[in-house]
Amino acid sequence: MSFSRLINSKKMKKEFEKRFERKACRGVHKFCWGAVHCIFGVAAIAAFGAVVMCLWNCLVPDIFGLTTLTFWQAIGLFVLARILFGGFCGMFKKHGHHRHCGHHHHNPIREKWLKMTPEERKEFWKDCNYYNRSDTTQETEAKGDK
Repeated sequence: MSFSRLINSKKMKKEFEKRFERKACRGVHKFCWGAVHCIFGVAAIAAFGAVVMCLWNCLVPDIFGLTTLTFWQAIGLFVLARILFGGFCGMFKKHGHHRHCGHHHHNPIREKWLKMTPEERKEFWKDCNYYNRSDTTQETEAKGDK
């Protein structure tokens, strides 16, 4: 084996070891962040359940004469309210992505606006201002143009 091949193989071996270490660290890092997110998720659910339980037990029995809730009933009520009124749209998606539950709302007017040149935008605003005036102003301008 030649000397240059030996050097290259040592460099390759070191590079491989560095990459392997980085990937291993990345996996551990992802696992740790996943565990942290799970812990905070459970803590958030418990906190929301406690808030619902406290609010219910403080207000509803006195106002409506209903019974008090346990912690697990409060969690169930919270989940039911989220399903009926709020949904779980963006709760499990990564940051920066659309939070529309799979609905991609494209605004064709905005897309058209973004494609316009500055001159086209000025012309657009002139047209908008012309059509937003009162009918008498438009009629007098139309008579003056003839």
